[in-house]
Amino acid sequence: MGITLMPSLLEFLKTGQLGDLRGGLTEEQVRQILGDPDSIANSKTKWIWKYESLQLIFYWSLPEGVRRLITIGLYPRDGRLELPPPLTLEGWSPDSGTTAEDFRRFLENAAPELLDTGSRVTIGQIELTSSVRVSFDDSRLYCISYTVSREPDTEQVNISVPRAEMHAIRQEATALGVSVSKLCSQWIAERAANLQLT
Repeated sequence: MGITLMPSLLEFLKTGQLGDLRGGLTEEQVRQILGDPDSIANSKTKWIWKYESLQLIFYWSLPEGVRRLITIGLYPRDGRLELPPPLTLEGWSPDSGTTAEDFRRFLENAAPELLDTGSRVTIGQIELTSSVRVSFDDSRLYCISYTVSREPDTEQVNISVPRAEMHAIRQEATALGVSVSKLCSQWIAERAANLQLT
């Protein structure tokens, strides 16, 4: 596992990073930092790893073919924020009894720039300028989360290919154990990388 991390909640609120945990890491990189999760749940589009009060959501990243961390969430468990080793929060740590007013007061004193006039405040949620969201249920802390802004990392292209070439492409994809779409995507990405170097 990784080194001992002592992040602060304030650091997370400002950056969306929790020690070495940050959006974009692969599952393997997270596993090197935290070890195996307590539990894993998945659907067609996302994989959720849970470590005590910490919940991490991964999405499939194309054309790389790996799952990358997109959301880091802190959910008070049994009243408090309990993080897995090697993570330990330094400084102020809210619990499930923390009210929206308590949290806002903390922010006004510790980091008022996170609450500038552009911060969206909705019923049950505060969105900070850092894009961290603090959610409340019945005016009590439910979750503190950061989700990486997801610009589409791929664009779809439709092409026409003569049947003879398509047959050869299908055979190549089958031999490599990938889809035709993935194979063509890899070829285009390789060619585009060469174009950018010149």
